[in-house]
Amino acid sequence: MAWEALNDEKDDLQLDESQQRQLGEQKRRSALDLKEAVWNAYRHVVFLGKDGALRHLDLGLIHSSSATDGLVGLIISRLKQDGEIEPEPSAGFLARNWPTALAEWPTKAVRDAFFASPLFPRLIDPDAVRRTIAKGVGEGLFGYAGKDAGGNYVGLRFKRPTSEADVEISEGVMLLPKETAEALASGAQPPEYQKPQPETAVGRETVTPDEDWLKTEAAAQPVGLRGLLWEGEVPWGKWMQFYNKVLSRFTPLGGVKLTVKAEIKPPEGVSPQKASETKAALRDLGLDDTVSPVE
Repeated sequence: MAWEALNDEKDDLQLDESQQRQLGEQKRRSALDLKEAVWNAYRHVVFLGKDGALRHLDLGLIHSSSATDGLVGLIISRLKQDGEIEPEPSAGFLARNWPTALAEWPTKAVRDAFFASPLFPRLIDPDAVRRTIAKGVGEGLFGYAGKDAGGNYVGLRFKRPTSEADVEISEGVMLLPKETAEALASGAQPPEYQKPQPETAVGRETVTPDEDWLKTEAAAQPVGLRGLLWEGEVPWGKWMQFYNKVLSRFTPLGGVKLTVKAEIKPPEGVSPQKASETKAALRDLGLDDTVSPVE
């Protein structure tokens, strides 16, 4: 900034040609030094890990020549190397991570899982989900079909060439397990859906429902449970896991209502600017922006 100030006043300072060249060189060098200082400072990346905890990645000593597409490009490249970002997830990944509670998987829920769960790889291009689905359908890993007003599957695609343009992301378009798709393709009655055994993966917890409790409650109500109600405190680092492991199995069915109460009491208090930003963020989400002060 000092060199720039001198450069702005070079006419008033009556600098000779040699001094002006020296001023220009010093200004150029200081700009380069500042650029390298910024690169060296922004070397830490913190993001949500697969276990729901914050993960810290130190990029080490970096400089502006480390990447041709800037600092963000360097970070994305490193996350790709570590498997945190996938240009295009494999169709086999979807088949292996099929939600055990779902006999059919809406394509909208498939896409949302990549942006809601830390267990799924991060995407740069949202259309990669369409390409992954198309490959899985073509390879016969799962089927793809819409549903009519009567709940019947229509427009089944299975083991046939499918392009990205053929895939619709919607609540009314489903991915079907391989066995179901095979039966529908042959004109037979689809078999009763069998929940696959959950795989044990690094950083993933296996949640076993209390089957005895469910059977007892179901016996008391012949048509099954009318619903479930849970109230408790969810640690902020496990919000994504709460959605993925608890709510995602019900969202395709509808009737899910989530009420949130957030109490924010940082030790230093909340500044008027932070309060205004919070209200603006709520409005951006289409939510009521009313917030109350906490004593």
